Amino acid sequence: MVELRGLNVLKTIGALMSLLGALMISVPLIDLALGEQVSAGFLVFSITLMLGGFLLSRIRTQEGLSFVEAVLSSTLAWTLLPAISAIPLSIELSIPLYDAFFESISGFTGTGLTVLTGLENLKPSILFWRALMQWVGELGFVVFAMVLFPFFYKYGLLMYGVERPVRIEASMYRTAKRLFNIYILLTLAGTLMLYYSGMNIFDAITHSMTGIATGGMSNYDANYDVVYRAAPLTSIPLIVVMVLGATNFLLLDKLLRGDVGDVARNEEFRLYMILLLFFSATTSISMLVSGAISSSISETIVSGVFNAISAMTTTGFNIGVIGQLPYISKLILTFSMLIGGMTFATVGGIKVLRFLIILKKLKATSISIVTGGRAEMRIRLGGNVMDDSETASAFLLALTHFTAVFIGAMLIKLVLPGFDYADALFESASAASCVGLSTGITSAMAPAGVKAVLIVLMILGRLEYLPLLMLIGWILGRKTIKLLR
Repeated sequence: MVELRGLNVLKTIGALMSLLGALMISVPLIDLALGEQVSAGFLVFSITLMLGGFLLSRIRTQEGLSFVEAVLSSTLAWTLLPAISAIPLSIELSIPLYDAFFESISGFTGTGLTVLTGLENLKPSILFWRALMQWVGELGFVVFAMVLFPFFYKYGLLMYGVERPVRIEASMYRTAKRLFNIYILLTLAGTLMLYYSGMNIFDAITHSMTGIATGGMSNYDANYDVVYRAAPLTSIPLIVVMVLGATNFLLLDKLLRGDVGDVARNEEFRLYMILLLFFSATTSISMLVSGAISSSISETIVSGVFNAISAMTTTGFNIGVIGQLPYISKLILTFSMLIGGMTFATVGGIKVLRFLIILKKLKATSISIVTGGRAEMRIRLGGNVMDDSETASAFLLALTHFTAVFIGAMLIKLVLPGFDYADALFESASAASCVGLSTGITSAMAPAGVKAVLIVLMILGRLEYLPLLMLIGWILGRKTIKLLR
C-alpha cells in the first residue's frame, strides 16, 4: 500500500530547516570574529529557519515515515533547502537568484561546479559556507540531523535508509553517530596534513572539508591549481584525502579499528585500487602521447595522476585547465567519473561495487554462451551468492545513469553547438556523477537551459535516480498499485 501523510513530510522538512538555520549562523559568526561586515541575509534567514523549523517539527503526527514519505522528504530536502539557502547567498553576493540556486545545488550535492567568479575576493565566511555546504551535503542532512537533534531519530530512520542503507553499529542512531565521528576525524587529519605540507590554515580547513566530502569546491577561480603552483607538495596529502573520502565507510571503520587484513581482502576495495591505478596511468600516458606537456614530463604525469584520482573519486579538484586536455584524456576521465568511488561513501557515479557486479555478470554470461549453457556460473561477492534481483538492480542503475548522462550531453550540445560532444559529455557526466570538473561549459555566462540541465543531473545523480525510478514505476504500474490498495 502506498502511504503518504503530508504532515509527516512537513514535520521532517521542518527539522531539516532548523539544521540549515543552525548551519547558516556560521557565516555571521565568522564575520564577527574577523571584523568583517556581518552578512545580514544569512543572519536573518538563520534565525527565521531555526524558529520556523522548530515550530514545524513540533507538529503532532503519527510515528515514523513510510517509504514513500521518506523518498518524498529526501527529494524535497535536496531541492527546497538549497533553494532557501540561495536567497541569502544571492543577497550577499548580488548575483541572480538562479545562479545562487545553481551554486547551492552544486554545493549541497557535493558536485563542485561553480558559476561564481572572483572567488579570491570573497569574504572568508562565504568561502567557508561553500565548503560547509559540501561537507554537510555529502555526508547527508539526515546524518547530521539524527546526531544533533535526538527527536529527529524516529522520522529520520527511514530517510537514512533511503540515502545510506548500511549500518556499522547495532542501531541507525549509533551508525549515524559513528559516521559523524569518522567524518570529523578524517577532516581534522586532512587539515593537519595539508597545513604542514604548505597550505595556509584557512585553505587547509576548507580543502580538507571539500576533499573528504569529495566535493571539490576551492577558494580560487582556477580551483586547486592555484594552491598547487604555490605549494606542490600539498597534492600528496590531498590525494590521500580524496581516496579516503571515496572509500566505503564500513572499511574506514575497520581501518580505524585496526582490521587492515579484512580491508585488503575486500573485492570492491581491490578493484577500486586497480581502477585508480589504471585511470591514473592511462590519463598520464594519453597526455604524454598527445604532447600535452605543460613544462615537464614529471609535471604532466603528476597532473594526469591527480586529475584521474580527482575524477574517479568524484572530488573535482584540478591541476591545469581541464578544457585544454587532449580528446582521449577527456574520454578516459569521463569514463572514470561514470564509475565513481566505492559504495557507502561520499561519492557519485554508479559506484565500484555495481561495476564489479556488472563485470562478474558479463563473465558468467560469456562462459555460459561458450559452453552452450552447460556451465552454470553463479555470481559470488564476498563469499555470498547474489540473486538475480541484485544483479538487475546494478544494471538498472548503470543504464539509468548512462542514459541520463547521454541525454544531458545532447541537450547541452543542442544549446551550445560551439562545444564539441566530448566536452558536453564530460560536463554532463561531471554533473550527474557529482564531480565538479569542468571543460569550461559551466560559468555565469552559460545559458539558463544548460544550467537547468546540470541542476537536474546533479539532483538525480545525488539521489541515485530513486525519485525518477519511483515515478516511472508509479506511471507504469498504476493498475497494480490500485489493486494493492
